[in-house]
Amino acid sequence: GIDQRIDQLYEAVDDMVKGNDQNTRETSEISGEIVNISSFTEQLEHSMNDIKEFMKQLEDDNERVVDIADSTNLLSLNASIEAARAGEAGKGFAVVAGEINRLAMDSRDTATKSSENQHQIGESISKILKDANHLSNIVGEINNRTQNLAAASQEISASAGEIKEITRQVKEDLDILAGHHREARGRKEHSRLAGKRILMAEDMLINAEILKQMLSPSDVWVDIADNGRRALEMFEGSSEGYYDALLMDVKMPEMDGLEVTRRIRALNRADAHSVPIIALTANDADSDIKKSLQAGMNTHLSKPLEPEALFAALEKYMR
Repeated sequence: GIDQRIDQLYEAVDDMVKGNDQNTRETSEISGEIVNISSFTEQLEHSMNDIKEFMKQLEDDNERVVDIADSTNLLSLNASIEAARAGEAGKGFAVVAGEINRLAMDSRDTATKSSENQHQIGESISKILKDANHLSNIVGEINNRTQNLAAASQEISASAGEIKEITRQVKEDLDILAGHHREARGRKEHSRLAGKRILMAEDMLINAEILKQMLSPSDVWVDIADNGRRALEMFEGSSEGYYDALLMDVKMPEMDGLEVTRRIRALNRADAHSVPIIALTANDADSDIKKSLQAGMNTHLSKPLEPEALFAALEKYMR
């Protein structure tokens, strides 16, 4: 019933709200992870710059070591020459030996500095690997949250579809209830027509069915004639007082409504003069209304018919 549909609607709305809340949380967390990615990217950039600087220093140190080695080889050669010229106690050898000692100390300092730079490069590379691993974990977490967000969006879409379907069903239930209400109200308002019998002359089947459905709430009996001649034959073949009213389409094949009315009124039977005949036509000019009344019709209704106007005419002329 409607109560059950409404409960289902509330549940679907609640599911959609929960899905929206979950999406909000996931979006906030993804935003936080993206900020972390930005931070780690900056750290990686700094580490890479540090490595470039250390590599440059290492390159400079290597060049320095080569220069020292070249200078040492040259001094060794000079020392040999000086030793040959001046003897082992010569002053030239002592000068060369002092210079070699100085170069050896520079070489040791440069080697120490190079070793430190290599150590720093190793630490920077380790930090980059660690940050890269952390970055990979963050990307994996974002991927998981994105999948969760997609799943939540699918659930929201499903809930929205369910809400749409339940709403449609509720509308159908309400339409049915409204129809029952209108039908019950029609029966109550037009209960004076219940049990009455009407002859309807209408050559358009769809129009006849619409009129029949329009009259159904009042519980009247309706016989349908699909042309004017058939309407005249059905009235002539009925017993006096059998029909309480006639609904007469003016334009019909074989015999129009005006001619049918004139012939009925000319019949030698009591109800031929008293039975209400109501004209139905799309023409509502004054001249058309005058022709209907002159033919013996009681009143003239214009198509498309308004239910209230039809019931008012029937209740006015049927006693």
